[in-house]
Amino acid sequence: MIEWRRGHPGDESILRAVEEKMGIALPADYRRLILAQSGASPLSRIFTLRGRERVFDRLLSAEAAKRPNLADALEWTTDFDRRLVPFAVDPFGNLLCFSYSTDTACTVVFADLESGEVNPVSMTFTGLLCLLKER
Repeated sequence: MIEWRRGHPGDESILRAVEEKMGIALPADYRRLILAQSGASPLSRIFTLRGRERVFDRLLSAEAAKRPNLADALEWTTDFDRRLVPFAVDPFGNLLCFSYSTDTACTVVFADLESGEVNPVSMTFTGLLCLLKER
């Protein structure tokens, strides 16, 4: 089980706004976590992607008063040709996103904003959490 620090209760209205704008449903496992731990950082935060260590820095906020929040972050992925919904950042501003490239399910991807590359990380949000390790 992943431990989280510095989280706050999330706002359901932010989640609904993201879902309505994108025409999607956020994964249930993510919803449960973000409503309890908005903006939190995992204590185990390292995952490996294509042979490189990456860092899950923190969840994006699902609080209306904290900006930028999830709804604001949708603007960060407009340069990508996919339907990406950012939910977390690394220390360098790169994004962990849900990719809704099919109508049936979403996957977790890492969007490198500098290179423009989008790489798959996990089939599910819970799968991503299972990849996280301590340094």
